[in-house]
Amino acid sequence: IPASAPEAIKERMIYAKILLNSYYNLNAKWNGVCEDNWSAYGIMCNGYGVCESYSESFQHLLNAVGIRCTGIEGYAGGGHKWNCVELDGEWYMCDITFDDPIGGGAGAAYHYYFNLTSEKMAEYNHDWTNSDFSVPNCTGTKYSYFNYFFD
Repeated sequence: IPASAPEAIKERMIYAKILLNSYYNLNAKWNGVCEDNWSAYGIMCNGYGVCESYSESFQHLLNAVGIRCTGIEGYAGGGHKWNCVELDGEWYMCDITFDDPIGGGAGAAYHYYFNLTSEKMAEYNHDWTNSDFSVPNCTGTKYSYFNYFFD
């Protein structure tokens, strides 16, 4: 990642790298196999994991390039974890796990959950109202995938 790249470009490069080089480990979800699936180690070292591994990897890598990012624990069809990202003083929500198509082939990735507002994420059935942690109100729209990157 070029140090001079804008934050939004760095974020997208990290998002793409994780999505294109990882897969959701269904066996871990149902069988509790391998604790690495629930930490950044799972995605970053093994190339697979569950939502916590995706979220923590994304957070760790964004923080490493100087972008503020936090994890959110809540519900999206069950217990789930995703992220809030700050770009140019505005907050966005990202759910990298939901953008990795389960069963998709190599190179498959979506961007439906990339840099959304809190309102839009709630419309997509994500709920964090009972979170034990402070969740930023995400109102940014400039860097949503379909506003900034989509041709």
